Amino acid sequence: MKKLLKNGVHPLRSREIEELSGLKILGRQLTQEIDHASIPTLIDEGCLIFLDNENSCANLNEINTVKNLLVLINKNFSFELSVPHLICKHPRQIWGTLIRTLYDYENRFVFHEDKQLQNCEIGERVRISKSAIISHNCKIGDETVIQDNVFLAPYSIIGKKCTLMAGTIIGAQGFGPMRYGVFSENMPHIGGVIINDGCELGAGNVIDSGTIFPTILGSNVKTGSLVHIAHNVKVGEGTFLAARSGVSGSSIIGKHCFIGAGAMIKDGLNIGDRAKVGLLSAVVNHVSKDTQVAGNPAREIT
Repeated sequence: MKKLLKNGVHPLRSREIEELSGLKILGRQLTQEIDHASIPTLIDEGCLIFLDNENSCANLNEINTVKNLLVLINKNFSFELSVPHLICKHPRQIWGTLIRTLYDYENRFVFHEDKQLQNCEIGERVRISKSAIISHNCKIGDETVIQDNVFLAPYSIIGKKCTLMAGTIIGAQGFGPMRYGVFSENMPHIGGVIINDGCELGAGNVIDSGTIFPTILGSNVKTGSLVHIAHNVKVGEGTFLAARSGVSGSSIIGKHCFIGAGAMIKDGLNIGDRAKVGLLSAVVNHVSKDTQVAGNPAREIT
């Protein structure tokens, strides 16, 4: 996972961080570059995180033991940090500013025809339409078929024996606008997408990039046309999503589930293994395994 996070990185030194943020680094001195972003529950040397408040991390004392960690906090943060940190009015905004440079975000999706398949790993017997766009540093497994006008964003990983039907977009910028008073901006999404072996995605699907970690489709996932899967979603193996269904950010869909046509799943929900969601349902609560739900809002049915 750490290797994925370091793809296409421009490491940041202390001076560059201070210039980009307009802030002074407090606490211990950074002795090495910051080379990847992470979240408070997965921290290691050289990473960048933000904490909205003291409840954002279960063990703040552990954070103080990590070397070369840069933490962004707001001025109301009361816990005393000894690690390098920035005190920001809006930590997420500064995090976004640093991420854009760290991952060369403005040029990340720049595509030039003469660079098609640049640094890509393409398996055997792969068929790619001439109208498809395969960005740099993608990986495509054996016997996969990519139809007309499919777009793969940089660092997308597609498994073996997959089919991506016409017009599908893999690795789109997710929807993550953040408000800072009257100002707003979209949080950068650099996590990418991993699609495992045997998946078949219908025409016009959009699979958004994860924010920090990848959006993941397990093996043998099948989708109908115009399905949208948002950032940070995980879909378990063998799950089917019918046409025009949608899964909002950070939800987890279990194995061998069925999501009916036009159904919508709220962000941050867990849908248990083998659950079934009826067509046009609005799922706003967690769904237990082996359960059928339908309606708006969706309720359990027998």
